[in-house]
Amino acid sequence: MSKSRCKACREYYPSKDRVGSFCSASCAASYYAAIDKLKVRRCILCHKEFMHERSDAIYCSYECSHEANLNRQRNRIVDQNGNRISSNQRWSIFSRDGFRCHYCGATPDDGIKLVLDHIIPIAKGGNNADNNLITACNLCNSGKGIGNAP
Repeated sequence: MSKSRCKACREYYPSKDRVGSFCSASCAASYYAAIDKLKVRRCILCHKEFMHERSDAIYCSYECSHEANLNRQRNRIVDQNGNRISSNQRWSIFSRDGFRCHYCGATPDDGIKLVLDHIIPIAKGGNNADNNLITACNLCNSGKGIGNAP
């Protein structure tokens, strides 16, 4: 006699006692009651329908969530012309500025993280050209938003 696994309680049961994919009618009832609580949603990346118990779920899978996160990271460093900041360009700007924050003069030896800063922000029409990029520490760059530099 073969055994099947119940979809609700995940216990094995003899196949001849089978009620659909469940070991009993009570397991079937509890399974479908739980399904009714789930809301059908549409993934904002791949547009597939999915059900999730969390009311704020927007992706159907880890893969879609991961891909959306990668897309956000890629889009952060793209200007209006579609130009990205390459690793070589990043290194050459840091080197040009002596690996020192343009605003406060801090270096990585001071325990800060260096980032690139746009003189004219992308949001205000700036680009990723070398003459629009300077080295800044994370503290100076993160505090100013798209307003004026400190």
